[in-house]
Amino acid sequence: MTIRKTLMAGLIAGTMAAMATAALAQTKIAIGTSANPEVAALYVAKQQGIFEKNGLDATIEIVALNPTLPASLLADSLQIGTVTPTVFIQAVDNGLDLSAIGGVSVVHPGMARVFLVAAPGTNLTKPEDFVGKTVAVPGLNAILHVALQMWFQKHGVDSAKVTYVEAPLATVGDLLKSNKVDASIVIDPFLTRIEQSNGGTLIAPFTLETIEGQQTHFYTTTTAWADANPEAVAAFRKSIQEASDFIAANPDQARQDVNAFLKLPPEVVTTLALPKTKIEVEAADVKFFADVMKGFGLVSGEIDAAKHVAK
Repeated sequence: MTIRKTLMAGLIAGTMAAMATAALAQTKIAIGTSANPEVAALYVAKQQGIFEKNGLDATIEIVALNPTLPASLLADSLQIGTVTPTVFIQAVDNGLDLSAIGGVSVVHPGMARVFLVAAPGTNLTKPEDFVGKTVAVPGLNAILHVALQMWFQKHGVDSAKVTYVEAPLATVGDLLKSNKVDASIVIDPFLTRIEQSNGGTLIAPFTLETIEGQQTHFYTTTTAWADANPEAVAAFRKSIQEASDFIAANPDQARQDVNAFLKLPPEVVTTLALPKTKIEVEAADVKFFADVMKGFGLVSGEIDAAKHVAK
């Protein structure tokens, strides 16, 4: 009996030790993102315990402006950030050694709506009307700003003749209503609120004309961190794919998980568009934006796209 008790005690102790070791094996990562529904898989992976299941102790930090993310990655206050391709390219051009380890989502007609919206009473209706006007963008040289410049160019307007100011998406409704800007880029769910309050005139869904099929953001880290933590990178990618599968199977619950971070009114949550996730990133995804930005004079060097996509 004593031997049996000893064996049982040893078995229990061994199990507890194994559980403790597993808990210690959790890799801590801080992930930075702006508040938007395109990163739904990130929110779902956290809320559904998918990160934890795959060995990641992940925290999500909401930032006001996307262009602040590369500096936080370099400082190691964040290990991963949802960096827009244009911010990514500009950071690399400035000498930051960053790597894209995954894609967030692609631009497609069923995504959360993105519009250029004119302030009330401005009578702006056509691309040429915006010459000499001030437009708020959620990050200078971020993807939506560059896509808007592409839209002006497509319609024969010199985008350099438009003035752009940086403003967080959550503030643009007030900026439009008070006519502190002539127009703004607005995305859902903020767009729905502006429509309901007659807070502006919808001009064009410009991203569908310019960057349909392209990645909205890259899951980004420093190349040094990616090289030093291949298991964490693999676990992160696996978690995002599993979260994407969960979204497809459970859209209503996914919306609730997203709203744990976005804090939207219930009536907005029920109709929230969910993204089309594409975790795979290819060199061509990086090169597309590198070429566009070089055309606008926003980068000076040649970007080796393949070098900045993690294996």
